[in-house]
Amino acid sequence: MAEKKGVKSRQWIVEQSVHVFNTYGLDITLNQLANHLNISRGRISHFFATRDSIFVAMGEAYQAKLADIRSEFVAEHPNFTFPDLFELFGKVMDNQYVYRCTVMYSASSGNSRDGIIQHINETYRRSKLFIRALAEKLVSNQSLKQEILDESNYPVFEFQFINLFTSWVISKEIYYPEQPYLEMKPLFLEGLFRLFEPYLLDKSSK
Repeated sequence: MAEKKGVKSRQWIVEQSVHVFNTYGLDITLNQLANHLNISRGRISHFFATRDSIFVAMGEAYQAKLADIRSEFVAEHPNFTFPDLFELFGKVMDNQYVYRCTVMYSASSGNSRDGIIQHINETYRRSKLFIRALAEKLVSNQSLKQEILDESNYPVFEFQFINLFTSWVISKEIYYPEQPYLEMKPLFLEGLFRLFEPYLLDKSSK
């Protein structure tokens, strides 16, 4: 029973920390975080010795939700085509925005933060595998041209896709701080989907 209570307490701190860092910025100290959460610093330190460890935990929560989104999409759309990706990418973006503080923190992390770097590398590895699987599926169902998988094309596409699908969060916070997320979301989605245009077989899918 005590173990379950500990798990719930840890989860609560992670969920509430996401809100605090999203609202008040990344420079919040553990003492300030405790004040915002109306709990003792010791309660936080019981689960998280450092700020980095909290951000790693928030990143893990983000990844768990992302995995659920992907699994649900594949289950609901076993024979998905290109237009179905609008639903998938939209949900992924919503999840990214909820956990935007973790994206911002990861982008600002140096090589000295081993826990964060390890998390970034694992996230990147999973993203590459999933994107490759998407591209191969869309080629096999004749939504995209085979050329997207060519050695001269795919690495560039993959780089552009991963970069844009991550950096839009940072761009939103820096360049469009006053515009609501839902107002900017269509613009970011269109930018993402335009990466596929050279390889679309059915131009009506645009």
